Amino acid sequence: MLEEYVALLRDRLEALDLLAVRRLGHLLREIHSAGRSVYVVGNGGSASVAAHFALSLSYDVARSGASPLAATALSDAAAITAIANDRDFRDVFADQLKPRLRPRDAVVAFSASGASANIVRALEWTRTTGAVAVAVTGARGPVTEAADIVVDVDCSDPAVAEDVFHVVAHLVARDLIQ
Repeated sequence: MLEEYVALLRDRLEALDLLAVRRLGHLLREIHSAGRSVYVVGNGGSASVAAHFALSLSYDVARSGASPLAATALSDAAAITAIANDRDFRDVFADQLKPRLRPRDAVVAFSASGASANIVRALEWTRTTGAVAVAVTGARGPVTEAADIVVDVDCSDPAVAEDVFHVVAHLVARDLIQ
């Protein structure tokens, strides 16, 4: 079992589309240069990746001596539960973006399934504002269809997909630092 997991992880890392990862890094470099913001979303384990990615974009970039990138993970439990309770769980990210998102900002969504309705709504709303919608996914589907830029790790195992998401996040943050 352990060997199978490691073999699948190795396979997905070797198949990673580095051109797509570089496109994401290039976008974030442009956003950083323009003083724009990045918002990061995900559900479950992908929410943890999103929070870690936002921290890397702001803290790690600043620690390197560069000005920090304005990056925020929309993972506040109070906001998510209030919106889910009062409106609809499908709105938990889009409703948080509405007062914040400006044209030429970006939303980066991590989704192992590629089908989460709340991620789809957030990316669809993002595109209506003139901001850039990015999907980092384990599978093609509604999430990738709603995105302008896609990094698809093509993995049906959510745990392995999220491990690869962490690698993507570190590659992009490292690219911004160098």
